[in-house]
Amino acid sequence: MVAVTVLPQLAESVQRVRAAQRLRAGATGNVRRLRRFLVPVLEDALERSMALAAGMDTRGYGRTAGVPVATRRITSALMLVSLVGLCAGVYAVLDGTTPGWLAATMLALGVGAAAGGLALAGRRVTRTVYRPDRWRWPEVVVALSGIMVGAVGWWVARYQVPVAFPGVSTVPDVTLIAMAGVLVGLVPAVAAPLPASSLVDQEAVA
Repeated sequence: MVAVTVLPQLAESVQRVRAAQRLRAGATGNVRRLRRFLVPVLEDALERSMALAAGMDTRGYGRTAGVPVATRRITSALMLVSLVGLCAGVYAVLDGTTPGWLAATMLALGVGAAAGGLALAGRRVTRTVYRPDRWRWPEVVVALSGIMVGAVGWWVARYQVPVAFPGVSTVPDVTLIAMAGVLVGLVPAVAAPLPASSLVDQEAVA
């Protein structure tokens, strides 16, 4: 990853370092200017490439599973056959003297070998996948209480305007529906499940 990305990063680093050095005063000689310019460019490009490689490594890119040697050899052979078949098939299609059945056969062989090689190569890749937690009754109760509070608030704002928007010089009116909405909004304080960090701390204490 570093070898692939260091050259593109060099171009961007040259622009950034050149713009930064224009704002500073320094040595004007050719040798000193080159040293002041070359070292930051190489350092910045390498650091950015290393950061990108580290980020991709944390996401699972480049990790391979324990695949037998025979499977790896078959994968390499299929990819090689696919390249040869596709090249020969494209050449046969572009060449007017080649029979049509030969061009179609080579293309089909190349596509089939590529599909098989990619399928086998995909078995070597191991990445973690996101597995969401299942909702239990506490999560369902919290979600339903939020929906009910929103519905009650909409109903009160639409049909009980004095309750939703009381005056500043009078005592606010309170209705049973408004109080019910407030009480339902307090349900998650009791029904919500404990955070995972709290459960880990409790297990550590126990």
